[in-house]
Amino acid sequence: MKNEGIKCQSELASDEKAVSALYQNAAVADQYIQARFVLAWQQLLHETQVQSLRQSIQLFKPDSILEIAPGPARLSTELIDIRNGTMLEYSQEMIDVARARLKERELLNRWTIVHGNAFEPKDCPGPFNFIYTFRFIRHFDDDDRMRLYAAIHSRLKPGGILMFDVVNSTYNMQDRPASAAKRSDALSVFDVGYTVKEFHDEMNTAGFEVLNMYPVVRHCRLQSWISSKLYDIAPGFSRRVVRIIEAIPSQSPLEWIAVCRRMDKRK
Repeated sequence: MKNEGIKCQSELASDEKAVSALYQNAAVADQYIQARFVLAWQQLLHETQVQSLRQSIQLFKPDSILEIAPGPARLSTELIDIRNGTMLEYSQEMIDVARARLKERELLNRWTIVHGNAFEPKDCPGPFNFIYTFRFIRHFDDDDRMRLYAAIHSRLKPGGILMFDVVNSTYNMQDRPASAAKRSDALSVFDVGYTVKEFHDEMNTAGFEVLNMYPVVRHCRLQSWISSKLYDIAPGFSRRVVRIIEAIPSQSPLEWIAVCRRMDKRK
């Protein structure tokens, strides 16, 4: 299924080789978290992802967990209840940072880190009950996303769970207000955006059932503006305000956190 909502721009990395090359850089790996999760709305995004993963792991109680493209272990260092997890990462630079951060948190012995390609099931075959990946699938064009879904599908046990982030087409990264990008040091990488229906259609085609979509950063333009304006003078106050605003319902969040189940037969 071809997503028609957001077109890839030629100057943005959107295929397997181009996206991989961006992250095989020691400076990018070392500064990844500091550069992208500083403002209040970014911190809210991170904390909501962590909380959603914790809740889902508690709900599904998987005995085998794989994180694909963990980068510097931004999320894994927050999941202290995982006892036997596996990470699959292509960038050796990111692996070095992840290993150091896990060791610092005394979590290194709970994870097996595999240097391999997410598109190649043989690099980390599984099978697993639960796979999660954030800020990864969204970067690829239609054909590579379907290849990636197929590789993930093959690594999951029947009925296994996949969790990842989904960008709302209304707030596609290339159309964000300038204030949202402040201090982000953003890479020139593509992000695909969806309507809810487009996302359900794509996942059904790939052999997954969408169980839930949790909204995150529900009022992006306002929250990013507040975050930017108050960052230097009142960071604590900006965090509180951004979280208060998050409690207000919205039909158009920045992103969703999707919880999907592997189907035995593809539609």
